[in-house]
Amino acid sequence: MALNQLKLGQIEEAYQNFGRATWYYQWYSAGNYQLAQMETKKGNFEKALDYINNAYSTNNRDGRIVVLYSAILRKLDKPEKAKELISELLAYDPIDFAALYEKGLLEGNAMLDQWHKNMQEVDNNYLEIATNYLNAGILDDGIALLSSLKNPTNPLTYYYLAWFHTQAGDQAKAKDMLLKAKNTSLDYSFPYRKETEEVLDNAIALDLQNVGAYYLMGNLLYDNRPGDAINAWEKAAAIDNSIPMIWRNLAFGAFYHEKDVDKAIENLTKAIGEKNDIPLWYAELSQYYDASTADFRKNLEILRNNIDIVKKDVAAPKTLVHLYNLNGEYDEAINLLNTHHFRTWEGGRSIYWRYVDAHTLKSIQLINEGKYEDAITHLGNRIAISRKFGSGQTLR
Repeated sequence: MALNQLKLGQIEEAYQNFGRATWYYQWYSAGNYQLAQMETKKGNFEKALDYINNAYSTNNRDGRIVVLYSAILRKLDKPEKAKELISELLAYDPIDFAALYEKGLLEGNAMLDQWHKNMQEVDNNYLEIATNYLNAGILDDGIALLSSLKNPTNPLTYYYLAWFHTQAGDQAKAKDMLLKAKNTSLDYSFPYRKETEEVLDNAIALDLQNVGAYYLMGNLLYDNRPGDAINAWEKAAAIDNSIPMIWRNLAFGAFYHEKDVDKAIENLTKAIGEKNDIPLWYAELSQYYDASTADFRKNLEILRNNIDIVKKDVAAPKTLVHLYNLNGEYDEAINLLNTHHFRTWEGGRSIYWRYVDAHTLKSIQLINEGKYEDAITHLGNRIAISRKFGSGQTLR
């Protein structure tokens, strides 16, 4: 209940219920940890010290508790005690990078230089550690940490910095971070932390036209709140309709959540129109067409026009063979079957049946044309499994 109240901004109620939670041993450490964070957000480090000491007393192996304990001691100018706590934790978990960062803050630049080298300039590593300071409202440490990342490649780094600067009262700096986020590629940015929703909400509050924030919000929320995610993606598309991944995600949501297959086809077709070099999208599009009453020839046309990309996928080439067969293009189907290496696995016989269909239908066509010898050849061919299908034995 207290966690929900905290999320809803019911601070006093949350504070009281965290306190009540500490009456029970199993929640004693967790409750005191939350209370310590609430006090640090208000700058009450002496009171926070009492709470974090209580939390530590029954759980001294939780890195988050030890890192917060150390940070509070640093703020209270008690570095020796902080060093002792961090050393004990690192003896237990020597690769806790949040603890190693605290150790660097306590020992100076030489230690931090090595720490940065070990972090390998990976944005997500820095963001993980920054959440310790975000949740505790220790803004200067959060800003210093993320600002030390030399060349961020993940826009979330700038969105987090914007949040820290906003909380610190520096709106100008926060907006500068949002501008940098806009100029950073969204590729390979995967939000998943609960804290990220608050960070992105802050970005949207500062800039209602921030397409990246809406897009990432949709990615964050889809698993558990697909309706909210789709709403975020739609807002992103309304701001900038040229970002293909937004249309692909809207297609995914339309198919799996809204159960609107026609909308899924429309959206994914838009995505492919903007960016046609992602093989998986052709398999997804074919899946949507297969579940719809739409004319399969439209699907065939898209796959045919992008055949070099289609061939890079596992499933899409199999669908293309099937569509060739449906459209009476048996020679095209057989040519693809003979020239492309189809990847399959144990029990995966769908491509074999496409092979059988192509040769059977071609033989029927030849019979109707009076070409019986050629028809017999195709009927014979349909029995064997080509090695291109990933199988070395004949199905009998």
